[in-house]
Amino acid sequence: MDIYDAILEEANGSSLQGGHLHEELWNRLLRLEDARHHNVRVTNGDHGIDGLVLTDPVLGHVSIYQAKFFRDLAKEPHREAVRKSLARAAQFAATVTRWTLLLPFMPSAADVAWIVSDLRREVASSLTQSSALANLSIEYRTGEYLNDLCLRHLADAAAMLPRSVLALSSRLADADERNRLIEREMVDRLRALNDHSIRAHQMQSQRAMGALKILNQGWADHTVALGILRRVPGTTPKEVETFAAQLEAFALARTQHALDADPIAAGAGDLGSRIYILSRHLRASAVRAQVARGDTDAEERMRSQMNELQESCQQLRALVGIRLFELSQNRS
Repeated sequence: MDIYDAILEEANGSSLQGGHLHEELWNRLLRLEDARHHNVRVTNGDHGIDGLVLTDPVLGHVSIYQAKFFRDLAKEPHREAVRKSLARAAQFAATVTRWTLLLPFMPSAADVAWIVSDLRREVASSLTQSSALANLSIEYRTGEYLNDLCLRHLADAAAMLPRSVLALSSRLADADERNRLIEREMVDRLRALNDHSIRAHQMQSQRAMGALKILNQGWADHTVALGILRRVPGTTPKEVETFAAQLEAFALARTQHALDADPIAAGAGDLGSRIYILSRHLRASAVRAQVARGDTDAEERMRSQMNELQESCQQLRALVGIRLFELSQNRS
């Protein structure tokens, strides 16, 4: 679901209510980005202004923002509404240096060409004094930019769109933060154990060799299984979640052995910890991809994490295999 549909659903399908919500959403999020941003409301209308930023208090220069809740700009009534808004902004009492059109969708190439080129000329021809447009910068922000703002300020966006996937993402983000705290605590404890063993210099070669052999068991099966999941086009997020949970448990069980093997296989501890953490992240991404069905960004993020996890597993297998081979050669 794109941001336009999320707003329209929240407005119970009403374009009028959706327009008000669209404007309020832009204004709240832009103010979070820049405290100078103010929503403008006048008793007899807003004069084509939804938001205003005083960019130069001394000269009285302002930037004006205008939100338009359209599905596209192909229809002439939509373009005429935009023309009227720009014309009113050009005649604003203060000196307007920038006018920004706020849209809930990704404009086509033709829409962009019209905004940045034809719009100024068309509005200038309708004004008795077009000089106000000469030094006015015309810009636009898209639904993709609005969606990014929502993700940056997830709690505020979810509060305004409680029925959207953003609200669910907000709850998932809270859960992710708790997981990150647990991860950091676990890593700190593992690091403390590792640092203690290094400082004490009490780990014997026999113990390290035993840990290295244990560490070598099982990684091949998991690495091969992950490779199959990555290659099969029809792999579902649910299947990825199941595998990630299994690998997470396996990596956690092997992490202490990886730390114990570090004296003779430097970096094994870091790789073991990394694989455990990447498995947790992959599982969370797979859950998110199941919730946000059809969200290509969520599935691409999941695929990217699978690639990163595969690389780390292969690195650990290679490291352990090389050290075991070298040790066996030295003994012979």
